[in-house]
Amino acid sequence: MRKFKMVGKMAAAFVMLFVMTAVVAAQSGLTGTGWYTTAVIQNVGTTNGTISLEAFALTGGATGGGTASTPLNAGSAVTFRPDNPMAAGTVGIPGIASGSFQGSMVLSSDVEVVSVAFVNNAPLGTSLGVAGGKASAAYNGIPQGSTTLTYPAVKSGFNGRVTSFFIQATGAAATVSVSVVANNGVTYTKSGIAIEANKSYVLLTSALMNGANAMPGSCSGSATSPTGAPCIGAMTLTSTAPVAGTVVEYPTVGAPATVAMSTNMFAASAAGTKLSCPTVKNRFPAAQLPATGIAVQNVSGAAQDITVTIVTRLPVVATYTRVFPAVPNGASVVASRGAGTLGGMPDGAVGAATITAAGNVIAIASETGDAAREGMYACMSSTTASTKVAAPVSKFEFPSKTNAAAGNTGINVQNVGNAATTITGAFNCRNTGGVFTNYSISKPAAPGASAAFSPFTDMGVGAGKVPTGSLCSAVFTATQPVVAIANESTEGLPIAVRDSSVYEGFTLTP
Repeated sequence: MRKFKMVGKMAAAFVMLFVMTAVVAAQSGLTGTGWYTTAVIQNVGTTNGTISLEAFALTGGATGGGTASTPLNAGSAVTFRPDNPMAAGTVGIPGIASGSFQGSMVLSSDVEVVSVAFVNNAPLGTSLGVAGGKASAAYNGIPQGSTTLTYPAVKSGFNGRVTSFFIQATGAAATVSVSVVANNGVTYTKSGIAIEANKSYVLLTSALMNGANAMPGSCSGSATSPTGAPCIGAMTLTSTAPVAGTVVEYPTVGAPATVAMSTNMFAASAAGTKLSCPTVKNRFPAAQLPATGIAVQNVSGAAQDITVTIVTRLPVVATYTRVFPAVPNGASVVASRGAGTLGGMPDGAVGAATITAAGNVIAIASETGDAAREGMYACMSSTTASTKVAAPVSKFEFPSKTNAAAGNTGINVQNVGNAATTITGAFNCRNTGGVFTNYSISKPAAPGASAAFSPFTDMGVGAGKVPTGSLCSAVFTATQPVVAIANESTEGLPIAVRDSSVYEGFTLTP
């Protein structure tokens, strides 16, 4: 979980893909066309403020960009739209509203804010997306860069999936080097990547080399098999100046793309000896068959055992454990249904996971199995947990149940403390008429377990309910430290199925 604080006009790096419909896949690092980025920015402070946005084209001579600013009241949120529709509740940057643009953005504010970006290709408005596009993915704005980043699951055609990396120099020019250790032990590198200040660079796995040999562009099998998966591995990035990185995973074939997944690369501060993953599924619900795989990378500096413990809440409360012995430094392991490494967690179960080790680890959890909806998020270190967490976007059949762009958001908040607690969600919601109303919902959570806040249990009329047609930002509080993830999808809506978008909650100071 990443703290996203910008106080006193301090700019924070906000790695964003601005990809308009005319950009081809070779430029964008994504399959097909129609890609664009929106973002939701939430004022989590107690006073009204102003946010400023500045867009930068890709490094290496690309042109374009611009600036914009907008007021933002305490507790409320605004949506960035690259097409700049000038509608209520939105902000755009005029310099990128037309034509093709790809690059990064820096967001600054005189109040404390958090932000989530969404990468999409589904039609929106009159100029965004592409016909047939259904893909959507989410990632968090990044408060500051780091000179070392890691990522546990680099894919170069592994089972038809590929990973692209979007790297931004956060304030000063940087020279970047990347090393990927594949699961068969072969190392692939890319060095001397020059990135201008505040600009970004797109790194494709096809650019990773071992001598004259590129990282294989396809392979299949189990991610835990060192001989069967030479096109999947773990990455370490080093830089001469702080950088931030966002990852997008997508299918190698199919245009327009119908699914994508995204999260951020890991700074050293995101690693820990205890990680929490608020949602883990094993074919839950049965009608859709989604399952969660957890990729864990050892970044401790020495070989160590890694333990994954899953506490289910449905269909029954139970605990399942898997120990991965003597994992080499820099290597990754996978706890998944396909690999048979979920510790005996049965089909039809859902819960939360805790990862422990003697030294530091990082992890991502990815949900697949439902061909129409996929998502990915970073498991979060207990050292960054807090008794107060923000979720900038929470939809309750917004804008309406039958609107083609409607969405529902489920938020899972995990108790990572040592005692039971009550988790209270304060939802600040706007209806389609622009009227804001506050709602409060409270739920219990045992140690290691999650409480689910969603339209399926919390939408309606009366106390403890949020009305249909609501677009909310939320802040969760508890007496024990908690972490959270949010998952937006079309589940439960009578409209065409679109991809899911998953993001991590933001730690706030209580």
